[in-house]
This record gives sequence, structure tokens and C-alpha cells, in this order.
Amino acid sequence: MGRGCHALTTFVQPTGQKLDHAEPLVSRHGLLLVRLPSHGSRVVHLAVCNLLVGECHVLPPLKCGKVDPLHLDWSGYAILSGVDSCSYNQQPPPSNDASSFKVVIIDLDYNLYTFASDKGSWSTASRCFGDEATSNYTAVYHGPAVVCRGTAHWLFYEGMMPGLCIVGMEAKTGHITLTRIPFEMDDMRYRPCLTLSTDGTLSLIYIEREDARVLIWEILDETTNCLCTRSIELQEPGKKLTQSISSLHMLGEKYGTMIAQGSSLCVYVVDLETETVEELLDWPNRHANRVDVVPLQMSWLTFFLSRLGSR
Repeated sequence: MGRGCHALTTFVQPTGQKLDHAEPLVSRHGLLLVRLPSHGSRVVHLAVCNLLVGECHVLPPLKCGKVDPLHLDWSGYAILSGVDSCSYNQQPPPSNDASSFKVVIIDLDYNLYTFASDKGSWSTASRCFGDEATSNYTAVYHGPAVVCRGTAHWLFYEGMMPGLCIVGMEAKTGHITLTRIPFEMDDMRYRPCLTLSTDGTLSLIYIEREDARVLIWEILDETTNCLCTRSIELQEPGKKLTQSISSLHMLGEKYGTMIAQGSSLCVYVVDLETETVEELLDWPNRHANRVDVVPLQMSWLTFFLSRLGSR
């Protein structure tokens, strides 16, 4: 398995369900959530792929409120493994164990649905904002959740304050919280998204296109303030700033690695720790968006040991 593009079926052998045209949504701990083709805008078909052991679990169809059939990133989604539901004094399950997971979906009406593998069914809908007027809230790239200390987080823009708010759901209990962050932006085109800093602190990250900089703001106490802790200038090694670099838009970020695309359709990998930029030469020459790209990090040692153990 060398560099280049590999089909999903390289890792997973589906049983009874083809993965043709499946759209990747989010990954965590070797589990990949994909959306399967469907013919109804209010019915979502999903599957969970365990890339470590090569299994595919097709979930029951979900009938929900508004979900854009072409831009599911306007909804929120998450996949949580058994590790996320463990307390600090509990022994986590093996990393290749896919028997325990949760899938969370937020539709365009801000209803939240949870599928638990141990129950085998979807929960009834819960309102993300309670009885508050949902017209006050707008999605800010709130598709894939950021999981921090056992809680999944999604980011919204609140027009009344103005500011940002974070919807959180505890993996173990399913309890939903709403946290307001007084973070104002002059231009919402920057589209901040949530991330984790190197020490695991929940943070905001976005690209300032005019200056080709990545700005990272740590959320200090999740209630009162944000602090800009890093400003990273994007520049290709050994090259001057190009027009492609200066007009980057972020496709995804995970574990300190960002994927971004420029105006010339070139795709770049940005290492936020070393502040280096590398062009991804094997990327198809076409426009990409956040629906197309899911950063995936997997323990290759666990992957190979799992595959060897299954033989």
C-alpha cells in the first residue's frame, strides 16, 4: 500500500451493501462514518466502516427533518467509539473493537438524533437549543464534531449577540449543553471551525485569506473569553508567496494537520506544529469542498496487527 489514492474497499469488504458513491463524513479511532446514496431528502442512509478489521455496519434508515441531500455538512454529525464513553477509572475497550459506538446526526432544524450500537436503533429527536428560536442560529462549518474529554462539540454562529455558540453532547450520558462564546468576526467568510490544540484544549481555527495566515484561538474557560495563541504564515518551502497559497480555503483539519485548496485547484497539507506547507501532488485536479474531504488518522501498527490476527 503505497502513496496515492486507494478505494474504500481496500480497507473494508462490504457485505450486501455496495459502497459505490458513498460519501465520507467523519472518522474517529479507526471508525469511518459514510453516507450511502438515498432517494429521499428526509431519509438518511449511513454506514460505519471499521477500517482496522475491515467490517462495515449498515445503520437503519433515519427519517428526520430537513437534511440537504447535496450538502450534508449543513447538518452536524459525529461518530463516538467506546473509548469516548469510558470514565477515567474504566478500562477502555480494545482499539479494534467496533461493537460499541454511537452515531450522532443534527438536521437543518437543529434536531439531534443518536444511534447506539448496543440498542440498534435511533433515538427520538432532541432539540439542540431547547425552546430558543432556532432562527437566531446559523451553521458555521458545524459538520464533523470535535471530541474533547468525552464530549462532542459543534460550532454555530448566533446572530443576536453577535457571537459563537458551541453545542456539546456527552458521549456517555447523551446530555446536551449550549455554551456561548463572545467571539466576533468582521468577515464570516473566514468560517472558523473547532479543533484541539496540542494540549487538548478546545480551540477555534481559521485561515485569513488576504494574509495567508492560520489563526488559532484557544477557548480559555468555555464561557467568557478566547485568546489568539498562534499565527502561522503559510508559505511553500523555498518559494515566495503565490496566488494559489494566498487564496486558500480549508478543507479539513485534524491532530495538527490541515488540508487546504488554493485557487489553482492545488491541494496543500499544512503541518501546524512545524508550520510547513507541502503540495499534495496525487490529488485529483478538481474543486473540492468540506463534504469531499475527511482527515483520517489511524494507528497503522494496530491496523496491520488486526489484519494479521484475522488470518
